Amino acid sequence: LDALKRIVGAFVQTHVEVEDKQSRMEEEESQLYKRRARTYGKLSGDEVAEEAEALRELFPDFSEDFADIEARAAADGDLRGGGGDDDQMDQDDEAAQRTADES
Repeated sequence: LDALKRIVGAFVQTHVEVEDKQSRMEEEESQLYKRRARTYGKLSGDEVAEEAEALRELFPDFSEDFADIEARAAADGDLRGGGGDDDQMDQDDEAAQRTADES
């Protein structure tokens, strides 16, 4: 009977310790969110640098990889404003403006 009390006591003590640890962790997490909410937008220099580094990791800059292609295109005089339909849209806008001016 004494051995059973010690086993159950150890189990209860372990259970209480686990619950305490979980409640402390939850409290720390909630404090983290509260603190972050209060300091939002007021980042220190280190935090700004860390955030910038994280963004660079998520969205890498490939300009160095394409530098040779851009240099070759610039040397050939073949830079046309980025491609796409922008040039056609500019021409359509100019034509519409001329039509409106003539009216």
